[in-house]
Amino acid sequence: ELLRALSERYPGLEPELVVSTSEELERAVAERRLDLAFVSNPTGDPRLDIVPLGVQDAAWAAPPGWGLPDALRPSDLRTLPVLSTPHPSPMHRQILGWFHTAGLEPPRLGLCSSVTVIAHLVASGAAASFLPRKMIEAEIARGRIEVFAARPEVERSRVAAVYPAAERGPATGAVLRCALDVLAAIDFLLPLPDGVPVAQEAAG
Repeated sequence: ELLRALSERYPGLEPELVVSTSEELERAVAERRLDLAFVSNPTGDPRLDIVPLGVQDAAWAAPPGWGLPDALRPSDLRTLPVLSTPHPSPMHRQILGWFHTAGLEPPRLGLCSSVTVIAHLVASGAAASFLPRKMIEAEIARGRIEVFAARPEVERSRVAAVYPAAERGPATGAVLRCALDVLAAIDFLLPLPDGVPVAQEAAG
């Protein structure tokens, strides 16, 4: 959706896309290897300006038929395969932090750098994971993935755009404006905790 919007509004813009973990993307922007990145839980690097976009709505997801309760506790997954992006990604911190609330370590934690691939593996029956709801809503509708509440709740991730401090050029502004419109249209993120609508806070 974002690429389509950029192509329609700014046909002369030729974005180059990089997919990686939030930590690596943030580092790449700070080192001027990227102009802009969308990341979860930015670290607050003083070399970067941060535009808060919203809160990611995520849930524990698992293949149907595993016999899991509607509200999962860490002990319910202690013997089951769980997939995560590598340390120190936000997903990895979320998953380990949740297990640690019960004094447990996930004994069968597999790692994969792509959240999209993780979602595919969950739908294929290979493992459980903590995934963005919007990413897996089609598989939920097809009955290939079930989602569960978490007890205790898993820490939520804040999504933001980051770019080099004081260097918001025309191309960066164009991508941000398109991203805000796309996010609003597809309702991908939850509002920020103070209740300010995502687009208004990010635009400020």
